[in-house]
Amino acid sequence: MSRKLERIIIYIASIWQIITGAITAGIYLFNLESTFLGANSALSTFGNFVFIYGMAYVTIGIINAIFANKYLEDGSILKVMLYFWIGQIVVFLLLVDYVSLMLLILATTIAFAKNKSIKMQHSIK
Repeated sequence: MSRKLERIIIYIASIWQIITGAITAGIYLFNLESTFLGANSALSTFGNFVFIYGMAYVTIGIINAIFANKYLEDGSILKVMLYFWIGQIVVFLLLVDYVSLMLLILATTIAFAKNKSIKMQHSIK
């Protein structure tokens, strides 16, 4: 059974995460230059936190793209990837990133349904 739909959805989620992370980190990267020129410590700490937050999004997007390319094989039963996506769903729910949340819920639901179908095909043979 083809996993093309899940791959496409995860690639879209990865692109979204990379773009939003790069925008978030990029805005505060330019802001960090001003903090070195004499801004207060609280602003500097906040800027560093947001920069790391943005880079974490970029990293998650890259990891998702790599995993989708490497582990989403046609006809395979996914186990670890589903738990990884469920963990990300919880994280994105807490971070209020509804686009990533919606895409990952959609990919996870489709993957669970296809897993069940693949298991049933294997049990019939």
